[in-house]
Amino acid sequence: MQAAEQIMQKMQAIHAEREEQYKARDAEFRQRNDELKKALLQLDKKMKDIQISREQLNEEQQRIDGLNAKYQLREGQLSAKEDELRVLQEQINQDRIAMEEDISTLKLKAQMESEKVTTLRIEAERIKDRLEYDLSLKESGIEIEINALGQSDDMISIEEHQKEVDSLNGQIQNLVNEKAELLKKMISQQITSPQENERPTEEIAVVEENYTEQLKQEKMEPVAGTENKEDITPMVIYNYLSSNDEYSDVEKRHGVDGEIVTAKKNGLDYYFLFTDIPRFEILKERKYDRALKKAFTELNQLYPETKFDYEDGKAIASTYFMKDLPLYNLVEAVDQVSNAFKPKE
Repeated sequence: MQAAEQIMQKMQAIHAEREEQYKARDAEFRQRNDELKKALLQLDKKMKDIQISREQLNEEQQRIDGLNAKYQLREGQLSAKEDELRVLQEQINQDRIAMEEDISTLKLKAQMESEKVTTLRIEAERIKDRLEYDLSLKESGIEIEINALGQSDDMISIEEHQKEVDSLNGQIQNLVNEKAELLKKMISQQITSPQENERPTEEIAVVEENYTEQLKQEKMEPVAGTENKEDITPMVIYNYLSSNDEYSDVEKRHGVDGEIVTAKKNGLDYYFLFTDIPRFEILKERKYDRALKKAFTELNQLYPETKFDYEDGKAIASTYFMKDLPLYNLVEAVDQVSNAFKPKE
């Protein structure tokens, strides 16, 4: 009987221990179940965040695609506009060259007619002197036949030549006005051209303002010390540069093809070369790079009468001029080309 009670006690102890184990497992299960629910909630939230991010990325991609389409359309329009401007620029340059040739031809004709008028006037003076002499002889009682008809014909011829000279001068002025309008048109096209390609920061300083001064050269007021009425000669250039405090190291020497006048100003070297067709050159020491190459391209378009080039480590601007050009016009042209070398402020 006592053995049976001991067995029952042991069985109750085993059941009690098992119950405790069941309770521990149940508590552990409940804890893991709660953690799993929390993890599922966090995972669901992350999935929703990922979905939102994916939608935002899709919207951003659509916006970028739209911008790319607009950019490509704009790029095509700008390319077409540049082609139109290039064709117009070439046409304007051709028209300018043709007008300059016409002006040169008319100037030569006007000069020739002026020489004819001068010759006829000298002849008229000779006839006048002869008639006065014949009249003085007649008054002295000496009979001599006076041929007044020749004088009349010569005077009529003088008037006709003078009219022709005036007509040629008028044609020259008309061509000069047309050239001014042409230059205005060139400037207008340069101002309205696409601005996406920025200009070189060091080389192009003047742009439209200085280039517009070219339109005023025919009507410019003389600069003090430049009111010359004689042809431009090496001595005229030398005297002007020597009297101008802005220039230094002024020299005049003989070259292989003619006389040369040199000077320096603000870090630039100036050369005036008097060959068959005189020209001036402005030089500046500069390293050749892509910015300079781009600057030369734009400057040669802005200043078609000036050639911008690079040689022996120096940027060079070269322009031809006529010996009968007023000195103040030449000075303005030199200053205008010099400004192209100024750094952009």
